[in-house]
Amino acid sequence: MELSKEERIKKERIVETLARWSCTLNYWNWPVDMPNKPDGFDSMKNYRMINDKGQNQKIKQEIIFPLLKAIRLIIGEKEVLRYHHLNNLNKTEEEFKQWWNEREKGE
Repeated sequence: MELSKEERIKKERIVETLARWSCTLNYWNWPVDMPNKPDGFDSMKNYRMINDKGQNQKIKQEIIFPLLKAIRLIIGEKEVLRYHHLNNLNKTEEEFKQWWNEREKGE
């Protein structure tokens, strides 16, 4: 069954939003339009060092990593990396496709 134009546009927006959230979370930040920001998130440490005291303190890594994994499961790694290349690395769609195809050959 083929999606209608409206359904296709809605799906593309969802994919783009999730990819953008993934990129923002990957930089240890909470996306401004992502709901349920944990209390105290901005003041949390990104990760825990081996000899870190405060083992009971919440860290961003514990919150972000499961979200990144879920986003990749929903939209796929290719969409996450496509968004990153086009919006963070300022690559063109063609440059991304070339990079992706070379990457696929190497795996």
